[in-house]
Amino acid sequence: ANRPGGAGIPRAYAATRRVTLPTAVVATLASVVVAPVFFGNLYDSRYADAGWIGQLGALRLWFSYLQVTACSTLFAYGDARIWAISSGVATLITGIGCVMGFQLAGVAGLILGLAFGTFAGYVVAVIQLERLESSGHRAGAEFDQSTASLRLGRGGLSVTAAADERDFGAYRFYS
Repeated sequence: ANRPGGAGIPRAYAATRRVTLPTAVVATLASVVVAPVFFGNLYDSRYADAGWIGQLGALRLWFSYLQVTACSTLFAYGDARIWAISSGVATLITGIGCVMGFQLAGVAGLILGLAFGTFAGYVVAVIQLERLESSGHRAGAEFDQSTASLRLGRGGLSVTAAADERDFGAYRFYS
């Protein structure tokens, strides 16, 4: 097998993430910037709303990227069930979020409901990564200074930036 074992997983994940994360950020931001221009110039006025719909849809794509990479790390550690649990939570919350979002805000609410459900699936995976780390595993990834990270603690949820690549960035938690 051409896979690193336990201790090598964070390093391999970090190496992959250093390439994929900037690419994902650029692709997501490009879709946010380009969507209104694309639909505004290439289609007639009937499709004008597709610009902002594309921008909101990029939010779900970003959370999907985060969820899949977090679940992949857990899968590499042999925890395949968390991917199923994460997907189940995402599906349930997506359904509820879409219905509630549409009732409250129409199409925009529906799209935000999709993003919220995917975010919920990501949070499930991050919580499991935290559990692995607290039991002695070094799950997650080493990040560079520009990487945004999700941190959970007694104070709630916050988004911060990883300051040190030895910190395992998005999956290092403090209570």
